[in-house]
Amino acid sequence: MNAPSLEIAGIRIDEFSTTLTDILVALFCFYAAYVLQAYRKKHKSGSLLIWHFVFLGLGTFLGGVMGHGFLYALGMTGKLPGWLFSMISVLCLEGFVLEQLHRQVRPVWFNTFFSLILINFIVFALLAVSGLSFIWVEVHTVAGLLLFVGGAGLWMIRKGRMKKMFIRFWQGIAAAFLAALVFVLKISLHRWFNHLDISHVFLGISAWYFYRGAHDWFAGLDLEKHPEVAERMA
Repeated sequence: MNAPSLEIAGIRIDEFSTTLTDILVALFCFYAAYVLQAYRKKHKSGSLLIWHFVFLGLGTFLGGVMGHGFLYALGMTGKLPGWLFSMISVLCLEGFVLEQLHRQVRPVWFNTFFSLILINFIVFALLAVSGLSFIWVEVHTVAGLLLFVGGAGLWMIRKGRMKKMFIRFWQGIAAAFLAALVFVLKISLHRWFNHLDISHVFLGISAWYFYRGAHDWFAGLDLEKHPEVAERMA
């Protein structure tokens, strides 16, 4: 069931609650990028983590406004900017994780992983654009988060490296999985809080966990730079 439309100052906004929940997730993503940018000024690293939140914010904002609120005026092509920015956000997260693997794996494996995530993005982005189907965005997200980010996270946790961050990432992956499950099964509570709105709530929770993981990673850099702080915290 689609959320009802509202007319504000003579402007029609379709699926108002869905548009609103998308915008709220976007605002949190922009907030996360703003906070993490302050850490980057000290460490000059982690750019891809910050860009992940920037592009996810753009994806959810445009997805809400163009893909839901004004879909009647823009048509299905209005969904493409939100889809593509969301896919780029996953690509940025994959790139950050790949950076962390750089010193942990052999160059041949690093180059293989780099090629696979790039091909994965290009192929599914082209399929999404040509077929105007969200399913390819979902497949790309599952492959990126669950298989690569999650798989690399389990391997790093087992080696005892960046354990806290990757545990947070896995919590984010679990929340994203619930968002996808609600979307596929169309679990709704009300016309004003349907399956899309519920999935956006889980998407926001997922973004929160990824933000906490990113925050833990930057905090870990502080501890590496100042081991005396780490000793006091032990």
